[in-house]
Amino acid sequence: MFVVPEKFVRNAPHIAKHGPPVETGAWLLNYLARRLGRADLAGLDILDFGCGTRFTDTILNGNLPLNSYTGLDAWLEMINFLNAEAVPLDPRLSYYKLNMRNNYYDKAGTPPRKVTELPFPQDRTFDLACLFSVITHQNPTEATSIFRLIRKYIRPGGHMFFSADILDDVPLYREADENVPGCYSQYSYGALVQLLAMTGWQVVSFEKRENDSALILESLLCAPAPIGDTSASLGPPGCISALADVMAAITRLGQRV
Repeated sequence: MFVVPEKFVRNAPHIAKHGPPVETGAWLLNYLARRLGRADLAGLDILDFGCGTRFTDTILNGNLPLNSYTGLDAWLEMINFLNAEAVPLDPRLSYYKLNMRNNYYDKAGTPPRKVTELPFPQDRTFDLACLFSVITHQNPTEATSIFRLIRKYIRPGGHMFFSADILDDVPLYREADENVPGCYSQYSYGALVQLLAMTGWQVVSFEKRENDSALILESLLCAPAPIGDTSASLGPPGCISALADVMAAITRLGQRV
């Protein structure tokens, strides 16, 4: 049995009350499969951006079917643990340290705009990239850099899936606590759709959270947009904010990176 040390378990209290990580991870990955219109994730090569340890726990202890799982995270100690303890148990697994600046998790990292490739062999491509509770810690400049970077590694017919805190009363973007940038970033739906369109993505589906204690917030399933198409799907007239307005919101909060 694969055991994750407590210090590497970072579930929020309202998530932990739903059960141990192996169970909440199974629920989330089954939900992801459903959003893809699949029974499970068998045969898929998956990139988990901001991986943590929950899905590794689920894969190893819950016998999750997939072809390969590649995890990226800013926490070097945890990545070292996963490479030392998880990879020898399952050759489908691989883990890499992500060196990208973030206002909350990694202020010493490389500025997002200067990160042009991810830290694994550059011939690697994936059927699916997932970002659970990642965009909740990114301002629009950071989110844009991440969306654009991931686009390079997704195969034709592939997808990107991410969760975000999307609220009706957010005109563009804001920090729930302006004194702690990146602790909890909130968006309007229109602002995210615009950021996706600007970085080569189109929205396939969108679902709202079930309630405030749900396992997942609002979530978007995206696909690569046709070359030259900068339109945004699922965006009703008037909901899509200009990117310049989004960036102006960052400037007002003093978070330009």
